[in-house]
Amino acid sequence: MPAGFVTERNDRRRIPSRIKRPQQYGRSGSPGRITNNYHSGMTTLPTDDFSERLKRIKLFVLDVDGTLTDGGIFIDSEGQEFKRFDAHDGHGIKLLIQSKIDVAFLSGRTCKPVEIRARDLGVKIVLQGHFEKSEPLLKLMKEQRLEKEEVAIMGDDTSDLGMARVAGFSFAPANAIDSVRFHVDRVTNRAGGYGAVREACDLILRAKGLMGVDDDFAS
Repeated sequence: MPAGFVTERNDRRRIPSRIKRPQQYGRSGSPGRITNNYHSGMTTLPTDDFSERLKRIKLFVLDVDGTLTDGGIFIDSEGQEFKRFDAHDGHGIKLLIQSKIDVAFLSGRTCKPVEIRARDLGVKIVLQGHFEKSEPLLKLMKEQRLEKEEVAIMGDDTSDLGMARVAGFSFAPANAIDSVRFHVDRVTNRAGGYGAVREACDLILRAKGLMGVDDDFAS
């Protein structure tokens, strides 16, 4: 496989049934408060505090492995790493950027395909090699002059909990480990690498009343 090889798929895979869902809706809700109808292309939000909090978001910070991807790390015989990204996630990220909502990738590892994917999507902020993520996020917030309530994050593992404590709103994909699922505000129906990020993007856009944005471009 060539160096920096990036693959993109648009598989609609849900979280495997063997993975338990101890708290599908995170700390800020319960089943029934939020209805997610992903196959119809619509994510419905209630008109309550949940929606009001998402309206304030100006920056969405994403973990990479297990969030933008399914967590798999592929390495060929020459030691080159490549990743599979989701086309629907990419389209959601472009919609956020088009709607003047900044997106950042913040990863504990360093990998060339992440830079390539960010460039393809127009993501200008890529922070890699930060296993402890709260400090780089705080620095970014200071540079961007953002309040806590204006930042949302998404992550799947314990290394992302620092981000969750710093940000005003936190998402986790359905494949996140239990300790993360119990501490975030919202757990998506879909798994990392299979539409979880798009689901979160749609929630933010719908809360802001921006779901009608013209999205006439490829992801």
